Amino acid sequence: ITALWKAFSILLEYCCRTDYRMLISEISLEHKREVEEMERKYQERFEEQANNEKKIKQTMEILQKYSETLEKERMNERQMRLKLEEEYTQNTKNHEEEVSLRLQFEAKLNTMHSDYRELHTKYVRTSKDLKEAHSQVLGLQ
Repeated sequence: ITALWKAFSILLEYCCRTDYRMLISEISLEHKREVEEMERKYQERFEEQANNEKKIKQTMEILQKYSETLEKERMNERQMRLKLEEEYTQNTKNHEEEVSLRLQFEAKLNTMHSDYRELHTKYVRTSKDLKEAHSQVLGLQ
């Protein structure tokens, strides 16, 4: 680009017969400043992007750890749920066995009560018959 400006200055000197070297050097300096400014901005953007990448990587690591923690919690909850389901099944089975045993006990108790009433009725009748027989034996004597 500088060579282009030098060619331009030669043409201007030739056409206008004026010294444009000062103008060309000022334009060259301004161009150099603009290039330096652009390089500085590029470097700032590059550093900013590097910082953003670093932050994103840190965030990703944190989120990965959080994801792993949540996965562990989910597995623990799943194991707990399976354990509770197993306990519930066992409790239901035990309850059904208890109800069955209670029904058997009540049936046996009812049978014993029925046998007791029957024996008591037989005892009362036999006692009455014995008293009558005893009073007849005493009455005959």
